[in-house]
Amino acid sequence: MESLIAEKVIESSTEGIMITDAARRIIYVNPTFISTTGYSYDEVAGKNPRILQSGLQDQSFYRSMWETIHQNGSWQGEIWNKHKDGSVYLEWLTIHAIYENGKVKNYVANFRDITDREKIKKDVELTGELQRKILPADLENDLITIQTIYQPARHVSGDHFGYVMNTEKQKLCGYLYDVMGHGLATAFQSSCLRVIFEQANIRELSLSEKLFWINNEILHFFTEDTFAAAISFEFDFKHKILTYCSSGINKFIANTQRKGQVINVKGSFLGLVPNQVYTTCQIPFDSNDHFYFVSDGLMDILPSTHPSPDFKENLALLKDLAYGQKNKDDASAVCIYIH
Repeated sequence: MESLIAEKVIESSTEGIMITDAARRIIYVNPTFISTTGYSYDEVAGKNPRILQSGLQDQSFYRSMWETIHQNGSWQGEIWNKHKDGSVYLEWLTIHAIYENGKVKNYVANFRDITDREKIKKDVELTGELQRKILPADLENDLITIQTIYQPARHVSGDHFGYVMNTEKQKLCGYLYDVMGHGLATAFQSSCLRVIFEQANIRELSLSEKLFWINNEILHFFTEDTFAAAISFEFDFKHKILTYCSSGINKFIANTQRKGQVINVKGSFLGLVPNQVYTTCQIPFDSNDHFYFVSDGLMDILPSTHPSPDFKENLALLKDLAYGQKNKDDASAVCIYIH
């Protein structure tokens, strides 16, 4: 009865299963093996499993694999094999040695095709690379130094920031936002939001009017359980005034007159309800002041102590937190030093 149940389990398994004798001659394959590889049982019976080799691994790979099996009784890992038609596929393979009276009687291999998973992984990694490339470069001129931090939690990010320097008007306009969630859908929403922020930046509107317009524009890109947090800022170097407006990122760090503090500002999230009203605030700044606009993933793990009066020390701390093991979320920051 037990052997019949075991046989039914093997036959119905969604993983390919192959059994060989001690000499590594194939004596059994299940239906999933046949449908995955394209080989029938008659075509592989009595043959060595090397008929499946793709040629993408060298002989040292197989020597190491069999050394591990002989030492530990099993091996598992990724391996490229080939179908009957010659096309290759990536599989996750596990091999167990079955012993009887201290000697190997059989080898049992089970595998699953993970080619699609690998393709998705590469797509995600490529998306992450493209997201990083569209970020603005760090900036330094006679008026200002900007150093940035950008660390996705899982290849792609819901964070983004942007800024542009208008030398004629002596103004720096920028923003930072954080789309709640992770994965490709969040990355897509982040891209949509970037386009809308850039469109808002060229409009002759106040920061609060821009966020009002952005919020209404993005509503159809967000579902009921998704939203974004953002903060917009404008440095006016002629009048030495920082104007800022929050839509969910309700804190930023300011070090003015060599005194560090966390600035709290109210503002509702983007993408939840239409016609949301936002409030514009202002504070003065002077030479040697510095400011840090930080996404929630990084702000949440900042120590409660006041920031250092030294720009480089604060920047180093933020980088250590963003790239360190404590961080489990997307982490971004726009760090600005006034000359």
